[in-house]
Amino acid sequence: TTAFSRVGSLSLDSGENELFTSVVSGEYAYFGTHTLPGIVVKLNLTDFSRVDSLALDSGENELYTSVVSGEYAYFGTETSPGIVVKVNLTDFSRVGSLSLDSGENNLFTSVVSGEYAYFGTNTSPGIVVKVNLTDFNRVESLALDNGENSLFTSVVSGEYAYFGTNTFPGIVVKLNLIDFSRVASLALDSREELLFTSVVSGESAYFGTNTFPGIVVKVAL
Repeated sequence: TTAFSRVGSLSLDSGENELFTSVVSGEYAYFGTHTLPGIVVKLNLTDFSRVDSLALDSGENELYTSVVSGEYAYFGTETSPGIVVKVNLTDFSRVGSLSLDSGENNLFTSVVSGEYAYFGTNTSPGIVVKVNLTDFNRVESLALDNGENSLFTSVVSGEYAYFGTNTFPGIVVKLNLIDFSRVASLALDSREELLFTSVVSGESAYFGTNTFPGIVVKVAL
């Protein structure tokens, strides 16, 4: 067993700056840059080397979130409106893009469930946009309640998704993915604010805060 230690690092090429999002598929990882336009950089995890990069089209800027489904990855942009860019991981090529509706801006978080992806916006209130990955079309959107703003993180568990807000305090909003409806929200305690990252394990989710010091909040799902 390898000890818990730093193994090494890999500096990318000039202009491949500000790695804000990433996905993994097989023996490769794909990092998205927060640049104009966004760039996807492919790494071989077996020998830990840079393989290639893919510059996206003009306007497909500032990649902030991503999901993987099958042999494709989907990158969401910090633009107005938000854009979802589909990348074929098999031949590492740009397939196409999907511009969302007016007001569906700044895609900061996303989850995938079945043949659908759900992108959360950094808007007031937050909006969750459902995208069909089979035909790569926008299905519909769900605006959350007043104060449920700035969706920065999300997890999926079974037929539900949970979106965390970058608010004071943080709020976790539960969505039913079957009928695409808002189920409930959970306001966290004072100082448990600015939810920035999350993971799910078993019947619990864990939300990390952008605070000093950081706080991890455990939520029963």
